Amino acid sequence: MQHVQKIIRSLCERAITERETLTALDQIIGDGDFGVNIERGAVAILAALGELEAPEPTDQLLASLGMTLNGAGCGTCGTLISFGMIAGAARCDDAGAFLEAALARIIQAGHARPGDKTMIDALKPAVAVFQSGGNLECAARAAWQGAEATKDMVGAKGRSLYSGSRAKGIPDPGAYLVAALMDEAVRCGGRNS
Repeated sequence: MQHVQKIIRSLCERAITERETLTALDQIIGDGDFGVNIERGAVAILAALGELEAPEPTDQLLASLGMTLNGAGCGTCGTLISFGMIAGAARCDDAGAFLEAALARIIQAGHARPGDKTMIDALKPAVAVFQSGGNLECAARAAWQGAEATKDMVGAKGRSLYSGSRAKGIPDPGAYLVAALMDEAVRCGGRNS
């Protein structure tokens, strides 16, 4: 349980350190508040972890933190991530199964598809790696490749929808965030997590 909390803390800290990059990307593609919104959610999760009085089972912890994130006012991406956390909580014993459930719920709620220039473009390739028997490190590489591929896309969902060709050459902030968090999970969770 302490290992899971350590990973969650590391993910939140990474999200906070990525604030300026996320903001810079969103100033081109969206309305410029993405980094602040994600930081707000990460701070809320860290505060909730700090208030834990007793260890909780991992599934309950993830679902609870998903609810915390949902209530933190983190914008659409934060809300979608919270839905994913809650959906994945029941399958938390396996990183691939967790991400697969999270992806399905995010797609259901956000109605995005691969190629729409959203976080799906980083998350779906990562899930595909796990489905084909790959590990976390390979999934993180696939997420970075997916995020990088969003540079060539014209947005069909979310804020990038309104930026049109102006967003060409710029990675989607949500996809970038997913890849950064996957990278951090490798750093603190190991190759075969």
